[in-house]
Amino acid sequence: MSNFRKDTLLALAIGIAYMAVFSYLSGATQYFLLPNIRVEGFKAVYVYFESQNYNGPGIQLFWNESMVMVRLYVVFLGALISALVVLNVDMLLKLVRRGMVRACLLRSTGTGLAMLLSSIATATYACCGWAPTVAILGISLSSILGLAPAIASAALLSANAFILHKRLTSPVMASPR
Repeated sequence: MSNFRKDTLLALAIGIAYMAVFSYLSGATQYFLLPNIRVEGFKAVYVYFESQNYNGPGIQLFWNESMVMVRLYVVFLGALISALVVLNVDMLLKLVRRGMVRACLLRSTGTGLAMLLSSIATATYACCGWAPTVAILGISLSSILGLAPAIASAALLSANAFILHKRLTSPVMASPR
């Protein structure tokens, strides 16, 4: 297996892990056990959520005594950020293999900022009752911010991917320091 293939697989694993953590911490998907309520078979119900921290479309999935709530905007945004994380990590690993990572990081200060903001977006998204978010930001501020940190994270990761792509495809190869 080539090094570039290994880099891509590692980047994919990081992206999948990021999506799982984002979904859990943001409340994009939530599992509930519904004792004393039994649903025969599998049912999917389209809903529109209106709450203090999320207004938008969703899907509720029912089977047996279980329910999974999926907040669609949050899941789509998490998938977008995860894809951008995969793209950035893959290109960054390719630059490492070429010995260009120091030049890249010196000229692309967005790399660290974008990854940091992605982490903040995951941790500070106004998720239902997650105590650290409420303790740090307060319920009012966290509900006002809503998707804003995640959208800012996606914008920074997109800009960084553009810069990394330019570095990878530039005809002049920078020599490693």
